[in-house]
Amino acid sequence: MSNNNFTFFFSKSKLSNCRFGISIPQKLVKKSVERNCYKRQIRSMLIQHLKKYNDSCQTSNKHFHYNLIIIIRLTYLSNDFIVNRESLYELLERVSN
Repeated sequence: MSNNNFTFFFSKSKLSNCRFGISIPQKLVKKSVERNCYKRQIRSMLIQHLKKYNDSCQTSNKHFHYNLIIIIRLTYLSNDFIVNRESLYELLERVSN
């Protein structure tokens, strides 16, 4: 599943929580300092989302837990934080529905 800013790979988990993996391709961002900065941004977006839904990665009543791998795309680098956050939230809602 993907949009302009992110690509998601996900699978249902048998654990009692959701797990997230964040990947920044080295072809897009050469310096590790910058890759880590983008990872911190995405982690911050995920924490805000989890706080909004009371530490649940679910936006619906289905209560499945997922393993999610989040990979950024080239357009992520040119957008601002708010646009990227809304794009991430849109994909998270599509996964949980």
